[in-house]
Amino acid sequence: MKTALFYVSTAIILLLQGCERLPVTSPGSDTFPPAVPSGLQVSYEADGEVELIWERNYEPDIESYTIYRRPDSSGSIYTMAGRTFDSYFFDTELEYNVRYIYRITAEDNAGNISAFSDSVIAAPVNLYAPRRPRNLLVYGQNLQGKLSVELSWAKPFDTDIAYFQIHRGTDEAFVPDALNQAGNSQTTRFTDSSGLQTGIQYFYKLIAVDKGGLKSIASSVNSDIILPLPEIIYPRNGDIIPRFYHVRVSGIPFSASYRLILQSNEVSGMLWSTELWHNGGSDEVSIPIQTYYLSANRDYYIRIETYRKSEVFPNGITAAVKFAITN
Repeated sequence: MKTALFYVSTAIILLLQGCERLPVTSPGSDTFPPAVPSGLQVSYEADGEVELIWERNYEPDIESYTIYRRPDSSGSIYTMAGRTFDSYFFDTELEYNVRYIYRITAEDNAGNISAFSDSVIAAPVNLYAPRRPRNLLVYGQNLQGKLSVELSWAKPFDTDIAYFQIHRGTDEAFVPDALNQAGNSQTTRFTDSSGLQTGIQYFYKLIAVDKGGLKSIASSVNSDIILPLPEIIYPRNGDIIPRFYHVRVSGIPFSASYRLILQSNEVSGMLWSTELWHNGGSDEVSIPIQTYYLSANRDYYIRIETYRKSEVFPNGITAAVKFAITN
């Protein structure tokens, strides 16, 4: 009944004003802003991080809260720091020596926005050393004589990390210092290629350094050995030989999986592969190969990959050996 009276009244007004159209608001539409958020306070402020908490609005249709931030300096303006549905917000990657002023608004499902809350001030000074890096992985590699050790890890949960120190030793209990520092990395990956030798077990530890220069304790240790490469004895590079069924390889003095790969060209084009485990030693290793389907008088290539710690990342890759068969 109220709806009918509303539209009748609107029609009468239009007639009285010479049919000039007036905006009609749909009955039941929400045009009221939410209440101003209350209880805003700083629950944590250190190391470039600030956590804010506040009381959740009582309205059931609150869509989100918007957090605004500005430096506590003359002439600065508020910028949006983020939005959240929760009644807390974690702000990161802030400057240590800057005081920040925060205020928030609430927004409902209809897009109505409240007035600003009271403001609070936070000073995220550099107080605590970062936590240590996690999940360090270490893989030695010998790629046709080019030696390296590939490292990867997970960042600690701190958001003010500036870089990581990489330390290398030949003893599991080594203590990281300036003399055994292999390098720095601003990412969570590092390639060590300085002064390496095959057959030596290299141990690695990492230290996280924050923007203020505070250092974490060392990470857990991890290690690997860069294996020497096996040599393909038969066939030799450039051989044109009768069809054969075994590849002869010189052994290496470390246990490893040998993967024989048959290719159609020097770089890629894998046609076939097989794996064989070798317990270590300099004795010659014979690896079966399927050549019955290969065409005569055509170049093919074989190479050996060795695996020690991983079935995915090869420790060693030999150069390709070219051969052709006569029948």
